Amino acid sequence: MDFLQKWVPGVTGAPLSTDRGKTIWDKHLPYVRTTDSFDLISDPVVQSIADFVLCQHSRNTFAPSKMGNLRDQFDAELVALLRPHADSAGNLTFRSSTRLTLVQIL
Repeated sequence: MDFLQKWVPGVTGAPLSTDRGKTIWDKHLPYVRTTDSFDLISDPVVQSIADFVLCQHSRNTFAPSKMGNLRDQFDAELVALLRPHADSAGNLTFRSSTRLTLVQIL
């Protein structure tokens, strides 16, 4: 979290907010009734540290156009943060999780 608390404000000028999206996702609640939900977890994903770092630049927050001359420093800090979690070949193994919620429109 320290990494994001440093970099998000540094790039966006706004503080890191961990609940920013909740209001967006809660606006529909008066109009639906939840009927079921499923927590889904992927099979293990293997990705090189370099590819993982590159993918972070596909996020709007860390887009190359916003990073400017800070990109190399960002990449180096992220690599250093991830390296202890990689295998001897420099690959990360992780799973992706999501919650699928089924609703009935009222």
